[in-house]
Amino acid sequence: MAIITLTTDYGLRDYYVAAAKGVLNSRIPSVNIVDVSHQIDMYDIGMGSYVLKNASTYFPDGTIHIFAVDASITTRQNYLVMRYNQQFFIAPDNGALSLILANDKPGQLLSVEPDASQELFAFLADVVAAIFNGDLGKMGQEIDRSQMVQTTELTPHITAEGNVIKGHIVYEDHYGNAITNVSKKMFEEIGQGRAFELTVSKYKLTRINKFYDDFNLTDRSLKDYEGQLSLIFNQNDNLQMSIYKGIPNKGGSVNSLIGMGYRASFVITFKE
Repeated sequence: MAIITLTTDYGLRDYYVAAAKGVLNSRIPSVNIVDVSHQIDMYDIGMGSYVLKNASTYFPDGTIHIFAVDASITTRQNYLVMRYNQQFFIAPDNGALSLILANDKPGQLLSVEPDASQELFAFLADVVAAIFNGDLGKMGQEIDRSQMVQTTELTPHITAEGNVIKGHIVYEDHYGNAITNVSKKMFEEIGQGRAFELTVSKYKLTRINKFYDDFNLTDRSLKDYEGQLSLIFNQNDNLQMSIYKGIPNKGGSVNSLIGMGYRASFVITFKE
């Protein structure tokens, strides 16, 4: 059965998610609709693109991902259909797909002008149907990546000397972990095995845990490390700041303890 995923900023209180699924099921009955998240902060394409990008890697080829964050029908903005990693992504041309691509190239990219007389998910259902029927080329115009809206504000910066990475927090998860935009690949390519120091607030971190509770237990117990700030590469190979055994709603998140919330910056310096 074909899969369609939904990533929205609709929340769960209102009927909007149910209505969207109803439109899709009416237009395309034999599909499996999977919720990625409907709790994306309103209009926050950075948060939404991070969540969808990392979730999409677990779905099979041919999955169609609908991204409806800061999305509406307007004559001022087209929609994009992107084929990438053997999957399809449908989103407003608002910069979200540029964040999903990062430095990669799409397999195919089309710009589709919405019908202003349609409701959003009626239009999106037509786009999905066109993908299933192999008629996508009739709906839009193929464009180059350079013609789409680009979002670069949360892109890590590497100094000309090649010894400093300036990164940002791009997501805070349910556990209060602060996920950064520095990938393991970037860290290793720039670091080249050198010692490093990550500076954030008054803290200086010089070690990355291999796993969540990877601490020196020679003279201390694990309980002694509760509340300690540490670094780890998460399952998606993004550098992550964590408070060991921290509980967010009790003041135990990275944001509440050291003020590193969404978009906050930090510096990694590699030693010569």
